[in-house]
Amino acid sequence: MKNTNLISMIELSGKDDADFKIGAFLQVLLEYHSISAETIALMSGVSEKEVVYLLETPKLVSLESKYKISKTVMSVRFLFKELES
Repeated sequence: MKNTNLISMIELSGKDDADFKIGAFLQVLLEYHSISAETIALMSGVSEKEVVYLLETPKLVSLESKYKISKTVMSVRFLFKELES
C-alpha cells in the first residue's frame, strides 16, 4: 500500500495542477506516515472536512484554506525529509 501511494504521488506531481500536487503530498502524509486528517486540520487551523475535501473535491475548499493546508503539508513533509536523512 505504501508503494502504491508513493507511485501515485510521483504520477500526480507531473501534472500542472497545484491541487493535485498538494493532494499527492497530503495523501502521503495521511497514508504513508499515518498522520490523521484531524491532525493536519488542527495544525492548519481549518476544519477536518476541508482537509478531506482537498483530496476528494478541491473546488469546495477556499483558496485561503488551501494555502493553510499547503503550508502545513509542506512543513511536515520537509520535517520528515530531514528526519529521514
